[in-house]
Amino acid sequence: MQPQTFVFLGPQGSGKGTQADQIVEYLRAQSDRETYYFETGAAFRKLAEANSETSLYVRESLNEGDIQPSFLAVRLWGDGMAKDLRKDMHLVMDGSPRTLLEARMLDEAFVFYNRTPVKVIHLTLPESVTYERLAERSRDDDHSRAINRRLEEYKEKTLPVIDFYRNSENYTYVHINGDQSIDKIQQQIRGNI
Repeated sequence: MQPQTFVFLGPQGSGKGTQADQIVEYLRAQSDRETYYFETGAAFRKLAEANSETSLYVRESLNEGDIQPSFLAVRLWGDGMAKDLRKDMHLVMDGSPRTLLEARMLDEAFVFYNRTPVKVIHLTLPESVTYERLAERSRDDDHSRAINRRLEEYKEKTLPVIDFYRNSENYTYVHINGDQSIDKIQQQIRGNI
C-alpha cells in the first residue's frame, strides 16, 4: 500500500477522532508503514497544560469554546511534520485545518511533502446531535455557552474549508453522515482507500 494521507473534518462530537484512530489501526494492519497521526484538539489541550503565558491564553479560549488561533495550529502541526514526518509514512490529520488560512497553509505543506492526492473525510451531524454528544462528554470546556460558541465558530470558520477541499484537484472529498454506527462509517472510509 502506497503512503496514504487523510484529513478528518467535522464538528466537535462528529466522531472524527474515533474514525481517525480506527483508520490508523487499519493502516498499520494493512501495511508495514508507520503512521504520523496529528490530533489538533489533543495538541491544544497539551499546550494548555503547560506553564507559559501562551498556555494561559489557550486555556481561557478553550473554556470559551473558541477555535484556537491559526498561527498556533500551524506551528503545532508544522513543527510535528518537520520533526517526525517521513515520506514513507501514512499521514492522518484529525481536526485540522479549522480555518481557510490553515487549509491553505496545510495545502502548502502537502505539496512540499509530495502528499497529494489527499483524502478529506468530512463527517456531518445534525446540530441537535452534535450538541447532545458534546454535552455527554462533559469536559470542562463543554458547558452550554462553549458548545454554542463552538457550533457557531464551526459554521463561520470551518465550513469554508469544506468548499476549498471540494473544489481542489489535490483532494478527494468524501462526505459521510456521522450519525451512523462507528463500524458503518469506518467501512465507508475504507472504501475510499
